[in-house]
Amino acid sequence: GSMAYASGPVSKLDYGRYLCAALAYLPNRQRDAVGLIAFDQDIVAHLHPSTRTGHLRSLLVDHAVDVASSDQHTVKPWFSGKIDFSPPVRDFAAEGFPLVGGRLDYIDHHPAAALVYKRAQHTINVFALPVPEGTRDAAPRAASAHGFHTVHWTRDGMTFWAVPDVDADDLSRLVALLRATDTPK
Repeated sequence: GSMAYASGPVSKLDYGRYLCAALAYLPNRQRDAVGLIAFDQDIVAHLHPSTRTGHLRSLLVDHAVDVASSDQHTVKPWFSGKIDFSPPVRDFAAEGFPLVGGRLDYIDHHPAAALVYKRAQHTINVFALPVPEGTRDAAPRAASAHGFHTVHWTRDGMTFWAVPDVDADDLSRLVALLRATDTPK
């Protein structure tokens, strides 16, 4: 197609890639929050910025949870009336990831449910929020930045971010447990 056209060594598609990379690089270099929406005819992915800041905030202040409970039947209803969606809440204590509770947080100025798990003495925040209608499901994608591992996936109209201070193997185990049960009800 026309995106392959090049009047020199750079095609229109390459030029677009360079432009997008430059536009994302500048705010990221300044440590500003950067998000991304990718689409073709539908929204393919919607990556919210600032998940790491919510995790860091929960570690820096004594406010990891608004509702402290390992009972999913206490945590899940606590969100009712505070946000307009119902996050999936499960306790994985038997698997070594006990639910500590939940709290309200904000990601890119949108209310998010933050579910808090522990692995030994380490805190794992799992942020959940709805995505725009038409957003496709996306398999987990791992990334690392500033010493933190993150995993992001989208499923059944919800996007999830797991932001821990545990190693990548423990994070993968928790994400597998969450994905097996993350269908919103």
